Amino acid sequence: MDSPLGLTYHPGVDAVETCQLSSAQEVPHSTVGWKVMATIFWDCKGVLLVDYIPQKTTMTGPYYGEVLANLRQEVKEKRSGMLT
Repeated sequence: MDSPLGLTYHPGVDAVETCQLSSAQEVPHSTVGWKVMATIFWDCKGVLLVDYIPQKTTMTGPYYGEVLANLRQEVKEKRSGMLT
């Protein structure tokens, strides 16, 4: 398995069809295919921030610090009054 949850994007194959494929079956290959890693922050009112991590980027402390700073800004904008 080459992704953390076994999830990969296969253009032209819908999610239900992909889930129905057994591990022995081959998923149709396309010339366009990529993996996407994202960090998603949400609360009971909805999504606050989706951070798409560039390919071949390691989630380091400084990078995560930038993501948290972006999250703080989004909370200030979308949930005014929650942060002082």
